[in-house]
Amino acid sequence: MSAAPILVTGAAGGIGSAIAATLAARGLPVIGTDIDAPAGQPIVRAHLPGDLDALLAALPARLGGLVHAAGAIHTHTADAFEPAAFERLFSINVRTPIELTARLAGRLGEGASIVFVGSVAGLRASPSNLLYGASKAALHNAARSFAKALAPRGIRVNTVCPGLIETELTDRTDGDLARLEGTDVAAVRARRRAAIPLARAGRADEIAAAVAYLLLDATFATGTELLIDGGGTL
Repeated sequence: MSAAPILVTGAAGGIGSAIAATLAARGLPVIGTDIDAPAGQPIVRAHLPGDLDALLAALPARLGGLVHAAGAIHTHTADAFEPAAFERLFSINVRTPIELTARLAGRLGEGASIVFVGSVAGLRASPSNLLYGASKAALHNAARSFAKALAPRGIRVNTVCPGLIETELTDRTDGDLARLEGTDVAAVRARRRAAIPLARAGRADEIAAAVAYLLLDATFATGTELLIDGGGTL
């Protein structure tokens, strides 16, 4: 892996910040980008895809890798289609990582690596998060296509697929599901975690460790999807 910096999108989020910290702990230079830039964190403010051109201009000529951790979710019944939610989710979860990868591919040299943060929702039916699941399924397919396209240049592309992870995003989803179902948040929280064979939700640092493995250590893996879900898809 080159000493060139790794770009991590969504670096202010629960999973994104854990990824950035894990990579930095391994001695890698990291450039984080996010809509939010908390005080004290070296994160480039960027509202993607709107600020994509400005972000590209600010990035160095060479990058050692990309981690697409930015994402958005929307909870809804399967028969409730909201055009604005569709546009938002597919812009953030699909268009931005695809466009960013395509436009930065020329800055990646042999040995570089790309990791997309997908979701188990993109691998199974997700009737309460239909748009989110569909967007992640599209992202998984794009990652496989990039893996095949970039392999001749020695660039690996893989996807990590988290299950239920303890983040603020999950807390908000628990609340949204409770309102959708007309029940209380505690019941939703307990039910979702009881469905996991390992009997708990995962932690952001566990996803970060998987990303670091795919990015740095899985040198013969490309086009793969690594499930980190406590057995939730069994």
